[in-house]
Amino acid sequence: MEAGLYEYAHSCVTSENFPARRFAATRIREIILLEFDHDVTSDEAIAEAVRLGLERPTYEDALYFGIEYPDVQRERPVIFLHDPWFGFFGRRDVLCLWSNAGRRELGLEGFDDPWNPNYRFAFVRGADQPAREPSMMKFDHLTIPVADVNRSRAWYVGTLGLKIEFEVPDRQTVALQDRDGFTVFLQQAPSAVQPNGCALYFQVADVESTFVDWSRRGTDFAHAPGKNYWGYGAELRDPDGYLIRLWDERSMKEK
Repeated sequence: MEAGLYEYAHSCVTSENFPARRFAATRIREIILLEFDHDVTSDEAIAEAVRLGLERPTYEDALYFGIEYPDVQRERPVIFLHDPWFGFFGRRDVLCLWSNAGRRELGLEGFDDPWNPNYRFAFVRGADQPAREPSMMKFDHLTIPVADVNRSRAWYVGTLGLKIEFEVPDRQTVALQDRDGFTVFLQQAPSAVQPNGCALYFQVADVESTFVDWSRRGTDFAHAPGKNYWGYGAELRDPDGYLIRLWDERSMKEK
């Protein structure tokens, strides 16, 4: 636990309650993080992991993961659904890595409690599962500073139709998702926002009809669909001046 350099650790996470066990051979463990867009129970998360050919972790996996990948828990909590430890008052507990006010912490959470979408679940790729080939990384999160997080949240949901994934009120941050699960974090900025030409591109089914429909409902566009240096599409600005560019696959190829 000391090697994890945690700024807080639950008082029950001790070598007596979680002794480091010796294994017969050196083990290479590939940790896979599962996410859900709805509340789940531990049994539901485990069932999905089994369906994907993954194995449940051990508590050692949690300790070693925190050492090797210290910054992952700063993004969102990571739960390890190992065989629960029976804590005080009979609660079944599992190890959780999270961040609180910027501090990396090692804690315990109730195995039988429901989990909201903010939690990620660590499982292990089975020994009989083929190792993944090296591939290009997937870009799936983007944070943009905003002057008024409530105003921006209302605009991105009401105008662009993004859905709220989760909110972190104490950090004045909201996570919004598009239809394919890409997440845009809106984070309250401590000072004035400077867009500096930042542009977000959103693909629609038909940019011409989208422009007509949105204009009818009162959306202000910087310009109608047309040929631009970046391709064919329409452009508008969010409340902070970030460029929002709409395009569709057909017109981008043909016009």
